[in-house]
Amino acid sequence: MRGASSYAEACARHVWRVPAEYNIALDACDQWADGAGRRALVWDGADGAGETWSFDDLKRASDRLAGGLASLGLGRGDRVALMLPQTPEHAIAHLAVFRLGAVSVPLSRLFGLDALRYRLEDSGARALLTDSDGAGKARAIREALPELRHVVRCDRPARPDDAGALAFADLLARGVDGFTPVRTRAEDPALLIYTSGTSGPPKGALHAHRYLLGYNGVDYANNFFRPGDLYWSPADWAWVGGLLVGLLCPLAHGVPVLASAARFDPAGALELMARFGVTNTLLSATALRKMAVQVGDPRRDRLRLRAILSGGERVTPEIARWVEERLGLRINEVYGQTEANILVGENEPLIPPRREPLGRPYPGHEVAIVDDGGRRLAPGEVGVIAVRRGDPVIMLGYWNRPDATAAAYRGEWFLTGDLGAEDPDGWIHYKGRADDVINSAGFRIGPAEVEGCLLEHPAVEQCAVVGVPDPTKGEAVRAFVLLAPGHAGSPALADELGAHVKARLGTFQRPRDVEWVDELPMTVSGKIRRAELRQRSLTTMTTHDPPAPPPSAWGRRLSDAIRAALETGDLTGARRLALEGDGQAKSLGTEYTLMVRGLGITLRVLLRLLGELPPREALPALLRRFRSDLAAVATRAFTAPEAHAAVDDLRRLAANTAATEAAAELVLTVRLVDGAEALFLAEQARLARDVLQALDAGDAARARALVDEKERAQYVPLHDRLIRFMAEVFGWVLERLGPDGLLRFHRAAAEGQRAGFEKWERMGPAEFARASAFLLKQHMGHVEVREDDEKFTIEQAPCGSGGRLRLAGAYAGPAALPVGEARGPLTAGEASLPVYCSHCPVWNGLAPLEWFGRPHWVFDRPSRPDGSCTLHIYKRRAGAPAAYAAALGVAGGSH
Repeated sequence: MRGASSYAEACARHVWRVPAEYNIALDACDQWADGAGRRALVWDGADGAGETWSFDDLKRASDRLAGGLASLGLGRGDRVALMLPQTPEHAIAHLAVFRLGAVSVPLSRLFGLDALRYRLEDSGARALLTDSDGAGKARAIREALPELRHVVRCDRPARPDDAGALAFADLLARGVDGFTPVRTRAEDPALLIYTSGTSGPPKGALHAHRYLLGYNGVDYANNFFRPGDLYWSPADWAWVGGLLVGLLCPLAHGVPVLASAARFDPAGALELMARFGVTNTLLSATALRKMAVQVGDPRRDRLRLRAILSGGERVTPEIARWVEERLGLRINEVYGQTEANILVGENEPLIPPRREPLGRPYPGHEVAIVDDGGRRLAPGEVGVIAVRRGDPVIMLGYWNRPDATAAAYRGEWFLTGDLGAEDPDGWIHYKGRADDVINSAGFRIGPAEVEGCLLEHPAVEQCAVVGVPDPTKGEAVRAFVLLAPGHAGSPALADELGAHVKARLGTFQRPRDVEWVDELPMTVSGKIRRAELRQRSLTTMTTHDPPAPPPSAWGRRLSDAIRAALETGDLTGARRLALEGDGQAKSLGTEYTLMVRGLGITLRVLLRLLGELPPREALPALLRRFRSDLAAVATRAFTAPEAHAAVDDLRRLAANTAATEAAAELVLTVRLVDGAEALFLAEQARLARDVLQALDAGDAARARALVDEKERAQYVPLHDRLIRFMAEVFGWVLERLGPDGLLRFHRAAAEGQRAGFEKWERMGPAEFARASAFLLKQHMGHVEVREDDEKFTIEQAPCGSGGRLRLAGAYAGPAALPVGEARGPLTAGEASLPVYCSHCPVWNGLAPLEWFGRPHWVFDRPSRPDGSCTLHIYKRRAGAPAAYAAALGVAGGSH
């Protein structure tokens, strides 16, 4: 309460004053439309055009629109859907619907056809006010909506009408100034806002006109509105936070609102607030996170901000610190939901923000932690966050769902469905959701709606949807799909399912990840155990299955040979071939180990160098492009200590250099790159093991099926993408650091790379030899080997792709030959020496290798345009060219 000196005093003095008759339009507009021309709405158009509307202007326009809607036969209790961007027409439409005594149904412009049809049909909307895009969607589903009588186009600028669509301007012309508002009681319905469905389709939360009075917490969260304030939020007015917190509440306090048609852009948002002098804003944690990453250090002196609200998702300590350090403010977090919003939060004078708790109940809202039976729990006990019945901010009920409305209450308590605990000082601590709603970038997504959409696809037999951690959005949608007979999982099918959901429901509901499963965990009553799927998701960060390129020629020959042996009953021969396949699994996994470890180290070194430089625009773009390439193959969170060290290094760099965006991108990239190794190697080893077990059991049919699966799972790392990316990065480094800087980079990378090769050393000699043999066949192509007393000379023929990456390979003799064993001069037929193509940008400069204590120097002549090259493998360190040893900062000499 204004004027209170403490939180306790504000609570003690608070009294709800809800009159018998009340209308939102009169409170949010008419009380300020006194002819003085008070500023109410400032519009920043997409084309740079701007308009200022006074409260008098809004009253006049909403009077006329109310009259126009009445001329269509609309009146008290009729549902009128609004699907519009932030424009004056949108605000006018809400006020007009309230004046008419009708019920406003806000809808997101992101909705696809199915989501839109369901809400229009369920609400029984008789009219839809929208733009040309929305009119097109409505036209596509109009036949399924017999109650939808009118579609009104409210485009900016006005466009020629489509057949069957009315023009906003025509409706204004039908009305008159001074429309007499319908007398409404405070308990009369005013808003129907659809919330997320967890165990069924979305439910419409029906709110009375008194709903606005229950939003007293918005005044507190804004550190109390003041004369001269200007409010802006990028939040969509289709959602309860954007509409109530970002539009109607400020207007009800006489505070003008800035509306912008521009899509949210972090730098653009800060510029917009600076240009118009915004003082108060509602920003989601996602929006603030994007500002911190992409802007970093904004021009604080140009901003007039004095209050930042955030809700819908938790603000991390890192984001809170960024706001305090860069904007000089503390975020007031608010908590609530569509059914009962802004219950708990903070206020700088009376409820100073703390980082861990949600806040304290705002005066007038009695919030408690209760058990499933509605019994109030003691401080520290975890239960459901609840608000006492009779609070004006609680909905009237779920539209046409008396059963769901009754289930939301336990005695005198309305249950939010969120888990929390209250500390001895009365602060509410959030402990997670009691339901399965997915909170992505501030959008609450009901899994049931997404699941229902997926089930309409012919490839899906069963599915379940959960939320998984997302570094940008807080949570993202992951779908677990059991495929219908005749369908096989693939990245293409995952993309198809995503597009299916996007088209029917909307972009924000599209699954980011799809995981193919053989069965879904179910309770004894047949309900999906989503908690189990969420737990599984914490350890399997899947972004589609690994891509399945055509198998290599070697892989095809092996598969064909196993099949032939099985056909003739030669299980011994098939088992021998399968053992060779087991070596393939290990070698491919080992190769990928080297690639991801090398890339992780390379990126760390690169960032350390770049941390000394001014920020550049080129690198973030390269990193984003490479990260998008990797997203298709990143399949599992990598837990090795060195991966965590890499991420920690990048986090520290992000905090201490102006290259924040590049560092943040690299944190994600290292996670993605390092993540693919574990799953791929484990999967290949599992398949090889299963083939061997089937052969041992004499089950030729299963062995044949497993060979087919193994062939489909063949994996060739994304060599071409990696080579292009690293070539671009190295060129970029060379351009800005010069030859000396590039040499420093190579030297540092060479030192760091040694640790990456330790996995090879842990392999037994015979196993290492088999892996080396496979790598040569798979990746080196045709080679010619010559030997003298000093070195081996290997001539690599053109690889056919002009320098296509040959990550690792070897010229290998018999598999049983111990690796690195001193045998005197080795012949080409006996050699088993690692060969690394240092002409590849990834490996160039990483030549000083030691294998099982035996040093070998690898030096090359630069690769030719056709991809061919000459490699020299020196038998003794002293044989390496002195210039090369000096360039790498390692002294020559015998070992």
